Amino acid sequence: MFNALEKELQAQLEQLKAADVADLVLSPFVNPKLLLTICHEAGPTNWVVNRSDVYDETIEALLQHPDEVISRRAAEKIKIRKSTLTTLTPPLFEGDCENIPDHSVEDFLGHPLCPFEAILYFSTSSNDDHRASSCLSLTRRLLEHPPNWEINPHAKTEIARHFGRLLNGDPSPMVRGYAARIPILSSADITESTENETHIFVLGRVLQNPARSIANLEEVAADQIAKNDFVANVLALDAQLPMELRRKLRQKPSSHTNELIHSWHL
Repeated sequence: MFNALEKELQAQLEQLKAADVADLVLSPFVNPKLLLTICHEAGPTNWVVNRSDVYDETIEALLQHPDEVISRRAAEKIKIRKSTLTTLTPPLFEGDCENIPDHSVEDFLGHPLCPFEAILYFSTSSNDDHRASSCLSLTRRLLEHPPNWEINPHAKTEIARHFGRLLNGDPSPMVRGYAARIPILSSADITESTENETHIFVLGRVLQNPARSIANLEEVAADQIAKNDFVANVLALDAQLPMELRRKLRQKPSSHTNELIHSWHL
């Protein structure tokens, strides 16, 4: 089923924690066949298929996973996302968001149908965890229960602008990292982040955002920060990375894992 190069790549990635491997492939730009190669073991795959902030392209690739449990779970998630009906009801709360007790904030934001008003409110909290959770809550809401933006066409733009400012201005790398997953960020905000972000993990996530462009990949690839293993591997795993640039990156000193990913594409 797997060729010699793919088996060697699997052996290299098995040395990493399952969560770290999952972080590498949480991108809509990973080749589906390569994704299945990397996610052949249950550990990383379960991390991916059960997350709420995973993009549709990744779940659709896992529909072809040989493990029936994984493929069935992927099919369930796709069905829920495509359905216009839901048996869920928004969380009940009488009063203003400011009256929600601190110990209940995470549960409130964790509800699949958390109101946008609450998400926006807690995105301005002085608590880093609340701001990060608001970003995750928004991503979950957009991916798992997509709203009908036609009801309020300006809401999408305003929400995207607000969280774009969070991506590029929040002092917490954790918050910026969660903001980077939001699927409605503008290409301008993504570009600003690729030009200015210095935190490795945040930058890698920015390059996995659906709004990233080839120019963003080229911008980061030309910087010294691209030598970091996480950023280098995110670049290598991007199936749309120009072949000429891929060949140049492959010639630079890098980890064996990185060399194998580039070789797979070439």
